[in-house]
Amino acid sequence: MRKTRHAILIMAHEDMFALKRLVAYFCKDCDIYIHIDKKSTYSRSVLSELTHMNGVRYVVQKYKINWGSYNMLLAELHLLSIAHAEQRAAYYHLFSGQDYPLRPIWYFLDFFKNSKEKNYIDCRLAESKYIYDRLLQYHLYGWFNAKRNKGKKIIDKTVKLQRHFGVFRSVKHIPRIIAVGSQWFSITNETVSAILNPSKDEKKFLERLKYTFAPEELYINTLVAKNIMNKYICFDNLRYIRWKYENGNCPSILDISHLKYCISSKALFARKFDANYSSELKMFIDANIINAPCPTIFSKRDFNHFEKFFNYDFGIAQTIKTLVTELEIKDVLYVECGSCLYLDSFIGLKMPVQGISSYEISDNYASAYNLLDFYQHIDIKTKIEANDTFDLILFVNGSIYNGLYNNDVTIQNIRKLANKYVLIIEDKENVEDIDVLNSFVNAIVCCGFRYNKLSKTIFGANLNSKVISFFLER
Repeated sequence: MRKTRHAILIMAHEDMFALKRLVAYFCKDCDIYIHIDKKSTYSRSVLSELTHMNGVRYVVQKYKINWGSYNMLLAELHLLSIAHAEQRAAYYHLFSGQDYPLRPIWYFLDFFKNSKEKNYIDCRLAESKYIYDRLLQYHLYGWFNAKRNKGKKIIDKTVKLQRHFGVFRSVKHIPRIIAVGSQWFSITNETVSAILNPSKDEKKFLERLKYTFAPEELYINTLVAKNIMNKYICFDNLRYIRWKYENGNCPSILDISHLKYCISSKALFARKFDANYSSELKMFIDANIINAPCPTIFSKRDFNHFEKFFNYDFGIAQTIKTLVTELEIKDVLYVECGSCLYLDSFIGLKMPVQGISSYEISDNYASAYNLLDFYQHIDIKTKIEANDTFDLILFVNGSIYNGLYNNDVTIQNIRKLANKYVLIIEDKENVEDIDVLNSFVNAIVCCGFRYNKLSKTIFGANLNSKVISFFLER
């Protein structure tokens, strides 16, 4: 029977509490292998506690690791070799101790169960400037701590002097084509076998990477690009990394203001998190994503329904904005706004919109995005006593909400609240019961609405293949 377990490889150096939270997430159907920077000063009792956590099979402090140094790559290869020797896993995932999940564990397991043996790794061809900057001189990141100003100045000065005096390293053992990218990955057992059994030339390339800046960003990436067919590579490592200088670091240390970017990215994990800035964000993710009571929103049996709850396409938001502007629509009621990603985008686009939802989880997202002035907890499936009407009633992926499209009260509320238009947008691939959707639309037509002439063309050729849309007017 095909192995379905996962090997979780974690590179850690600080914040034992965060490391334990990450380990606890992966305790089901996962084997966990941890390398802790040898410079870290954890007590034996703390390390013993970590070793005895569910799922942990190996903890070691083998290498002293400076940022950008060769030992980072050696530690990764060491964890890969230990995990691969046990031959228990179908997938191997590399994380840092500052990573955190953005989806529940069942979503993670289902995703890779259906991934068709793809490797998720950031691989792109290195430009000549990259080779010049990193490979042609000796970079002393293993000797000095580049995270300190003094260490960085020494490293930069030695490189500058080498270039000034014409000191260039040999390129003999550098492959003609080099791939570069983020070091974090999710790769298959077969790919790990290729990495751990390099050719003679690949071994020489590994040796040549000593005194290179950040070799962990190119060695494994190059071997994957060279040895694995493209159809088995997805050039996305499923990690959300914000490449801006924020909260004292680049990439950004994430905080609650980055929530919408995290969940709209479709990534399974994000980095970097730390105790000073990220506690509120982690608490929100725990309560509303990882441990969210999914069955109260939609059926947990369906992977696609959960995915749709966080689905977001800025092209759809822009199209709706254009429609609202062209038709001079003065107010919009957005029904069951879910994770509030579209509601937040509509507000950013200065649309006159009010969001409603019947679910507490939507209340939490509206609060996190500071949208409470544009949001109310209202269930459209119950009779609404209100005199207000709206030019447009909007539904986006309403099929994920149990009973929304087959509820007579919903129809009566639309009849009462819709002054001019009703717009229904559904992801074409994930509509399970088109008959229910068609019946819902026909019921609205029976209430005095008709198809607007824009109904079939509103999204144009670029989005038309992705969505089903119904645009109705009185």
